[in-house]
Amino acid sequence: MAKKRVEVALQEEIETQEEWENTLQREGLIIIDIYQEWCGPCKAAVGLFRRIKAELNDDLLNFAVAKADGVESLDKYRGKCEPCFLFFGGGRLVAAVRGVNPPVLEKTILEKLKQEHEVMRGEVERVEIRDPVLLAKELAEAEERRRREEEEEVLQEVTVAVLKPDIVESGRIDEIINDLMEKGIEIIERKEHMFTKDEAENLYDKLKDEPYFQKLVEFMTSGPSEVLLCVKGAEGIVEELKGLVGPTVFETDVENPW
Repeated sequence: MAKKRVEVALQEEIETQEEWENTLQREGLIIIDIYQEWCGPCKAAVGLFRRIKAELNDDLLNFAVAKADGVESLDKYRGKCEPCFLFFGGGRLVAAVRGVNPPVLEKTILEKLKQEHEVMRGEVERVEIRDPVLLAKELAEAEERRRREEEEEVLQEVTVAVLKPDIVESGRIDEIINDLMEKGIEIIERKEHMFTKDEAENLYDKLKDEPYFQKLVEFMTSGPSEVLLCVKGAEGIVEELKGLVGPTVFETDVENPW
């Protein structure tokens, strides 16, 4: 009596994260139909896959169906009913096709299977891709987040403060900066700077008619100062800084005042 022929399933079934990871470790090209329990796998493509598999008789060509509901790696594919076929080679995504378009599916299978053979022969490098639809969605979401952040951005007052040579010499810079930060003033940038005579004169130009002007210039050029670029999300930072570090505080809209 002849033995009854046992038909091997065309598509491997994947229902858990562990099964998903094990499947991706298989050698060759594997085309995975992503589905959800409420809509089921795509039956329209099965006939096409069976024909291609029979015609090519290639052990490197494999098919599977994966239930997104139970596979953590497929969480972004949930909630969609459009057929989605992911092509993996060596555990890497190499193509993605949406919708049941037999000519496109067959062309993609033949191209990627040929490439997989070339990769395994060491003739080319495998090229991994991002799912174009998911990538476009991520970019759109990132752009939306950026737009919202810009809309919600609080107008900030930017100010330059100069810690004079006597403060630098006394070693109180960190103490003063800590005081500023405790008051909600952010130090965007800091830099030690040795003022030249011309720079000091320009710095105190409003005081040039005062009798102590030259002594002030000499003092500012006697040693290094610490220049701070400060910002706070509220008005009044200039007066607040003057109370903490003295009168050498300037409002600025220049990105780099150095």
